[in-house]
Amino acid sequence: YWPPTILTGVPKQARVLHEEPFGPILTVAPFDTIEEAIEEANATEYGLAAYLFTGAADTQQKLINGLSAGAVSVNYLKGVSADAPYGGVKQSGYGYEGGEQGVRSFQILKMVNGLGSFG
Repeated sequence: YWPPTILTGVPKQARVLHEEPFGPILTVAPFDTIEEAIEEANATEYGLAAYLFTGAADTQQKLINGLSAGAVSVNYLKGVSADAPYGGVKQSGYGYEGGEQGVRSFQILKMVNGLGSFG
C-alpha cells in the first residue's frame, strides 16, 4: 500500500516519471511554456489519462490536442461514465472498455464469402 503522495523536485530520470505506478501519486513540476509541459507529460511510454486544471480555453485546447493520453479530464477529478469509451494509448493498454467501442474491442470479426447456402 502506498498512501496518497505528492512528489516535487523529482529528477527527470526518476522511475516514477517513466513507469505506471497505479497508485495515488501526483508528481508536480514547474514549466515555462505549455509546449514544455506537453513534452514532459508525453515523455513516457504510457498514456492512460491526463488531468488538467485551467480556466483558459486556449490552454485547455493546446493541452487536449497535445497530450498523448486515452482520456483527458479538464477541471474534473471524477471517473468516466460507463457508457463512455475508455482506454489508454502507447503502453497503457490496447482497445477500449465502455461504450460501443468497448464492446467492439472484445469482438472478433469474420468475413464469410461464398456461393449458395452454408450449413
